[in-house]
Amino acid sequence: MGALTLPCSSIDDLLQQQSAALQQWFSSGGRKIEGLVIRKFPSWLESDQFISAGSGAQFDTARFRLMMCNKRDIWRVSIDMVFHPKARLMDDGSTVGPGILFVTIQHPAKAYCCNFEPL
Repeated sequence: MGALTLPCSSIDDLLQQQSAALQQWFSSGGRKIEGLVIRKFPSWLESDQFISAGSGAQFDTARFRLMMCNKRDIWRVSIDMVFHPKARLMDDGSTVGPGILFVTIQHPAKAYCCNFEPL
C-alpha cells in the first residue's frame, strides 16, 4: 500500500483514496503485516476481507485479524477499520467529523468501538 497522496481537495477525497488503495491491496491477496509488539508480545496483522459500502456495510470496511503470541498461546482479535468520509450524528446527539473508526469484533452480534481517529 502506498503513502498518503496529498494534496486532496477534501478529507472525503483523502478517505476515498486510502479506502480504494486498501481495497486494491486486499484484492491482490493482502498479506501479513509483521513486526508488531503488543504488551511485549510478538504480534502481526493478517488481512481478512474488504467490505465495500453498500455491499454488506454502511461504510467501506477493512477487516483484519490481530494475532498475538505469548510463547504458549496465540490470541486472535478481529478488528474492523471503518472509513467514515462525512460527518455523522452520534447516539448522544453530538456530531463527529470524518475519520477512521477502529472496532473489535467478538462475534457477529457484538462489536466494540476502540478508537475513532478524526481527520
